[in-house]
Amino acid sequence: MNNKYEQVVRLVCGDDWCGPDKSADDRDGALGVAIILAYLQGIPARLPDLASALDLPPYLLEMSYKRLQANGLFSPRSYIVGDPVLMGHAGSDESRLTAWCYIAGMASGYTGMGFTRDEYAALYGNKEEQKHESRA
Repeated sequence: MNNKYEQVVRLVCGDDWCGPDKSADDRDGALGVAIILAYLQGIPARLPDLASALDLPPYLLEMSYKRLQANGLFSPRSYIVGDPVLMGHAGSDESRLTAWCYIAGMASGYTGMGFTRDEYAALYGNKEEQKHESRA
């Protein structure tokens, strides 16, 4: 990841944000922080553009990106566009950290719209079971 984004990711998510003990959803949350930071710095809200700015392949960002998109964070009416707390122009350090943690939570699927990977798998599994039951 591009160092200028990783510094903020480490501050919000910890130095071990991509460690072996972290779940894929945890890593998605950290990547979401980087995505939103890039977006707030003027990178267009298109997956290839964000991936290029972060120096990461798009497939690594896809789940985080879709969750953030589902929560409306790339909408022109989104509350994050120009948010003084996220931009560091208002609020305390604690309120800024809380705001960025909320972004990480949405990107990970732990809060907001969207699901964790386990929840997606459970939903998919239930649909498959329903298909088989209806055929019987």
